[in-house]
Amino acid sequence: MGRKRLLRYYLIGAVTSVLMVILFHWFKNPTFQGVLAPNALEASGFSPWISFFVGIFLFTWLSSAYEIVDQRLLGSKNTKAIFFSVLQGILIILYITEPLPHRLLADYSLNTIKIILLGVIQAFMLQGLLATERHHTGRRPFIYWRAVLVYAISFLIMRWVSYVLIGVYAEPETLLAVSYTWAALMGMTIGFVFCAIQRYLSKQQKTAKAFQFTLRFFAPLSVSYHVLFGLFYQLPWGDLVARCFLDILGVLIASFIVMQWQVNEYDDSMTEHRRHYHEDNAPC
Repeated sequence: MGRKRLLRYYLIGAVTSVLMVILFHWFKNPTFQGVLAPNALEASGFSPWISFFVGIFLFTWLSSAYEIVDQRLLGSKNTKAIFFSVLQGILIILYITEPLPHRLLADYSLNTIKIILLGVIQAFMLQGLLATERHHTGRRPFIYWRAVLVYAISFLIMRWVSYVLIGVYAEPETLLAVSYTWAALMGMTIGFVFCAIQRYLSKQQKTAKAFQFTLRFFAPLSVSYHVLFGLFYQLPWGDLVARCFLDILGVLIASFIVMQWQVNEYDDSMTEHRRHYHEDNAPC
């Protein structure tokens, strides 16, 4: 990545961080009157400033994930920027709608609206500053249904470990079924996002692709969510680290399984189908 592109990512990070502070600190959700106490920094008055500077790094990291798809993703600048921001936005929205005891009903819709606004700004700036047009023909996304199932199971297992074996902050035991349903939905969505983006990753070797999707695309989302969560609310950092680590580990395991035993099945079958087609239709 060149110096100019890096500076442009930092600019996107700074602008989105300012908007994040405005949306989440100036226009607080009813959550702050909920059951979970705000972080001690919130009472001191330093929280917006710390969130801003930390947010610059986090949103720069989030936006820079676009670099891994820019060269292979097809379409106009606008199409590519929207495609990438939508995929990120869907996962972030699911993260902030996780069922948790401190969240009130209004928080789910308010958080979703705020994330959509952040995504619009990110897409607009990516389109204007970094996206490149690619109009040659290429392969379209394809849904690997068994891959979606692998992601759902892997993410669900890791959340079970978090909730039951480690005992992280979550819904009470009587409502854990709701959390497990959310975890399965989150895993399925990660699987769909993987199917949508995996053909456009800059790394196409199996293991490298699994690591790139996990560490360059998903990890920034998970880390950013949990860090900002810890800056807003009074929760043990060990709890947040455990949740984040296990989420990333679950996605990495699923990505490795899918890349080794799932994805090539469609490609190989299609190659075999084309070979038989050309043999059957070859001139006598």
